[in-house]
Amino acid sequence: MKSLILIFLFSISLYASSQIPGSLNSAFSGNGWDTIYGNNNGFEITKILVQSDEKLLVCAEANFSNEGHQAVILRYRTDGTPDPNFGGGDGMVRSKDDPGINLYTRAAGISQQSTGKIIVAGDQFYNTERIFRLNPDGSLDATFGTDGVVDLNRPNSEFIYKVAVLSDDRIIVCGKESRFVAGVMVPHVFLWKFLPDGALDMSFGNSGVVSYYLAEWAMTSEAYLVINELLVSPNNDILVNQSFTNYPYNHVTISKMNDDGSFDNSFGNEGFYTRSVKSNDGNYTYSSSALQEDGSVISTLTMRDTVNMTYTETVFRINASGQNDPSLNINTGIADFYPVKTKLGVSDNLIYYCRKSEYQTGYSFDVLHCYYLNGSPVVGFGNAGIALIDQNGIPASTQGDMTIDGNGRIFISSGTPDPLSSDNSLILTSQITGAVNNVSANEQLLATEWSVYPNPSSDFVYIKGITEEFKTARLEVKNSIGQIMITNPDYKLNEAINLGNIPSGLYFICLYSETKTSKFIVIKR
Repeated sequence: MKSLILIFLFSISLYASSQIPGSLNSAFSGNGWDTIYGNNNGFEITKILVQSDEKLLVCAEANFSNEGHQAVILRYRTDGTPDPNFGGGDGMVRSKDDPGINLYTRAAGISQQSTGKIIVAGDQFYNTERIFRLNPDGSLDATFGTDGVVDLNRPNSEFIYKVAVLSDDRIIVCGKESRFVAGVMVPHVFLWKFLPDGALDMSFGNSGVVSYYLAEWAMTSEAYLVINELLVSPNNDILVNQSFTNYPYNHVTISKMNDDGSFDNSFGNEGFYTRSVKSNDGNYTYSSSALQEDGSVISTLTMRDTVNMTYTETVFRINASGQNDPSLNINTGIADFYPVKTKLGVSDNLIYYCRKSEYQTGYSFDVLHCYYLNGSPVVGFGNAGIALIDQNGIPASTQGDMTIDGNGRIFISSGTPDPLSSDNSLILTSQITGAVNNVSANEQLLATEWSVYPNPSSDFVYIKGITEEFKTARLEVKNSIGQIMITNPDYKLNEAINLGNIPSGLYFICLYSETKTSKFIVIKR
């Protein structure tokens, strides 16, 4: 039987009247979603990435029954329609269509260099690990590696799972491998680092390679070691979130390396922080991490208790020195037997994490949690900080990736069955507008001394509490999909902002000084 996979783009906004947090935004792609792609056997979304121009890249690892595995990269414009300037004019790049990349190339993830060029990392169907680079228009970049491709042998059964780009455009990939330790095969984590042109960076680790393991891994199978995140800090520190199970304990470890591949001994215990919890379970442990601006790391830990037939999700924080921060500790107990992966993100002073709702083994909806950095729920977001993402009644079966752009918009990918055919599958990519400046519209900007008044308004609004550094600034009013509706290059302190000529809805007032940017939510009646 053939399976059909479609890409859906959904947009959800924080309108205060007809559209509340968790509702579809009909202004996005005309009806809140866009279907642009079909597939036979299914694929997995491995990465969502927002470009600097706010266009959206989606990376998929596809499997076609008549063609085999291949990488698929999609790009959408800010209005949710396929970008005709990417790929063959349909907003899509398929590895099988370029003889330089070839069929059977799988994509574990993507990242983007400052030039706009796109790094895709994965493997060539178990033969070699493969990295290739696309130009901004989706064509293969022949100046990278050998005719656009870098292939690496797999002497230790390496598999790439994550890829990131550093601030100087060098490339880091992370994955799993197996090596002998004292005559016993032990799972390891490896990192390879490359120069911007695809050559190995010989100054990193041992000739471009770092490989490590923890003693606890010697007693577990490689299958139970999971690479959850590869993070790069603004100063090019490299952090890896890996989780593993060693019955009856579940563990999540954050490792931190310097730019040269050496471990940062000032972080945790010689470069490692490990959180271990007894859970009476011998299966998978899942985690996700995101960096705060101060270098702290916020993480989730999802694990199962086979005795009590429940699983728990914990959100915790470690500071920039790798020490536990007790000021954040969120625990959610769920009466179900099979946990799944969660995805966490940080936007300003807000924490978001996405998971499925109950009945993990069946089909259910994606759920988005929103918290302040102290762990308090954002009560104006969804229902007391929890939004059920109901994509027109279509439930999800898997949750792939989530990212947050600079405007507070949240993108989530989910796999789902086709409600019209049990043989088909769908991939849903949802866009949700989150809180701006750390608050939701319903909370009237209580987290800051600044505010917009009157709010809502049918015509003129003012900014209250504005500081001297914004005495003269550039002002923009943007709608929920980032379009500029009003601009004033020379906004003055206490000057009225006229919303009378724009449609009713939710808008973002953006102020730009020479050194800072501030954003406010305003409702136009």
